[in-house]
Amino acid sequence: MRSEVSKDGTSLLYLYATGDSQKVRINLDIRVPPKLWNPKKQRLDSAESHHKDINLILDNVDSKITAIKTTYRLSSKHLTLETFKDEFINGIPRVDFIPFAKYEINSRYKSKIITKSTRDRYLAVIRKLAKFRSRILFSDINHELFSKIRGWMSDQENKSTTIEANISVIKSILMSAAKSNIPLPINPEDISVGDTNGDRTDLKPKEVKRLMKFYQSDFINDSYRIITGYFLFVCFNNLRISELQNIDRDQFHDDYYEYYNKKSKRTERKKINQTTREILERSPELFIEKYSDKHLNKTLKKIVALCGITKKVSFHTGRHTFATNFLRMGGDVISLMHLMGHKDLKTTMIYVHIVNSEANEKMALMDKLLD
Repeated sequence: MRSEVSKDGTSLLYLYATGDSQKVRINLDIRVPPKLWNPKKQRLDSAESHHKDINLILDNVDSKITAIKTTYRLSSKHLTLETFKDEFINGIPRVDFIPFAKYEINSRYKSKIITKSTRDRYLAVIRKLAKFRSRILFSDINHELFSKIRGWMSDQENKSTTIEANISVIKSILMSAAKSNIPLPINPEDISVGDTNGDRTDLKPKEVKRLMKFYQSDFINDSYRIITGYFLFVCFNNLRISELQNIDRDQFHDDYYEYYNKKSKRTERKKINQTTREILERSPELFIEKYSDKHLNKTLKKIVALCGITKKVSFHTGRHTFATNFLRMGGDVISLMHLMGHKDLKTTMIYVHIVNSEANEKMALMDKLLD
């Protein structure tokens, strides 16, 4: 208890922690009457209801301290004073996976490790998992549980690639739990994740031309024109929607523009090709008038339907469209790998296989040789 007494006759309580020849003081934001404070018991000597509540809060503080010390002791990790302070103040959930996952995801977002769209996608996975089981203790997480999660998600009519993508998110969070010294009955490294690539829908050149014709029409309304312009921009520049959303009009210069690459975590320059310039000139509102990711994708579906395109399209389809059409136009796979920002050539080769499969389908043309 601090020696200073406020006008209401109370003094602040602080938690003192020592270790490694250092000391920290943590404000508990609790005020007590000095006359009722028992320094030996570290509690209030009072039978009043309010004072009993304060003592209960202090009991919880003691329990919290014990939980932190026990966790580090059982995991054979050295608990530094700095780590203790961080654990105590931030209150990392250490029993139930669901609240820990929410804490971890939001921490990554606040630290700018992930973007808002990634945070929202991860939280959607955790909300889905909470429907499977509202409380998942770390002590109950094993390979059998993952089998049950996969089975439940399958019953909810999730595609196999969606299920594996969800498992990948859960694994990532468990990796963080292990780094936070939370004892786990399973090694997160041993959790296998299947194929998450799924169907890479792309638009053929004739479909892109159809969208461009629609974009250049004098009869298109402003909202549809701007959103079509954004999508065409992605088709010719292979940006992710999060990267697209972070670009402002003043980032465009004579022959290049700047954007933040969320994968490399740095600002990059990209050359402006002629088609991109035409897209920008057609709509001066591009990169000034902004819409939410949800609105962009919802409106895009209406636009492609108006253009007679029956494929299931989202803004991410634009990246796939860029990749496949780059190869169709004679681009090489190594250049594509660098343009897409892929670290592994195997990822880029998926687009090569798509284009090659189209070539195989044209073998029937040889039947016309003797006609």
